[in-house]
Amino acid sequence: MGVAPMPTQHGPGRVSLSGGWMLSVGAHSDTPEAAFDFITLLAGRERALQYAVENAQIPVREDVLADPAYTEALPTNKAFADLLTVTEFRPTQAEYLMVSSRAQVAMEDVMTADATPAEAARTYASGLRDDLGEGRVRDRG
Repeated sequence: MGVAPMPTQHGPGRVSLSGGWMLSVGAHSDTPEAAFDFITLLAGRERALQYAVENAQIPVREDVLADPAYTEALPTNKAFADLLTVTEFRPTQAEYLMVSSRAQVAMEDVMTADATPAEAARTYASGLRDDLGEGRVRDRG
């Protein structure tokens, strides 16, 4: 199995979308220093590496991103990390969540041999028409 980046809308090129996560101290914390110390501990190199490897996450630290323990943990880690150079912020609109969910289902259907790529693409487009409306989805070939 291989990994292929999403093409850009008008090609050639590739694009990736990211969400993200963060650790923070609440403004009303009774113990902000202890909370900050805890975050510092969690965000340290070793724990960040452990989190990225065990949870198949793209690291937020460049030293972890370059660590062979991360890049070699899964065959896809390096490929996904390499997409950071073309990553855009993931939109928060409800429509994006629908598109993303439908893409995941289509991919799963192909990977589990429940559909051919062409069948999955047709089901994906049909589902998007249901979610977004006929006028917002175009077939391309």
